[in-house]
Amino acid sequence: MRKLFTSFSGLILLLSKDEQNIQQEDLDSGLFYFGCVREHLFGSLEEDGPEPSKEDLLSRKWSERIAQTYSQRFVRRKQALARIRETILKAEEQGRVLWRPTPADERSYSAFNAFLTQHGLTPINLDDLSHDRYSLSNDRFHSHDAAALLATAGELEVWTHMRVTD
Repeated sequence: MRKLFTSFSGLILLLSKDEQNIQQEDLDSGLFYFGCVREHLFGSLEEDGPEPSKEDLLSRKWSERIAQTYSQRFVRRKQALARIRETILKAEEQGRVLWRPTPADERSYSAFNAFLTQHGLTPINLDDLSHDRYSLSNDRFHSHDAAALLATAGELEVWTHMRVTD
């Protein structure tokens, strides 16, 4: 089943933990509607800086075991970021990524529904959304609400922050 990824940080964490539930084919065919702007993803690799040295980590009064674990996680996270970056560049060429326009803009259901329709998927019936969290005047996208509704349609497996719905 095709996957929809709605959390950039959740995807980094899953891939850096060598999550076996996410295969390369899932990334190659998946849809992406992250809560961040494009610049967040493509600035992340450079902003992380170099891997901290063992001496630097130990100077923080960390035990050697904790310093080693941190260092290993840093390397895996860098690898996951590089993999996501490569995947997203390909997905953008294929129209499988919908970005939040600016940091000030919220993700919207109307944009999300247009994105689903563009990919031949059934849009969310906005009448089915919880009205205490949604109104036409506040079109703010909530990934967990969308995940629950999309799961019932059975067209997409939705990966949100760390929760998986299918």
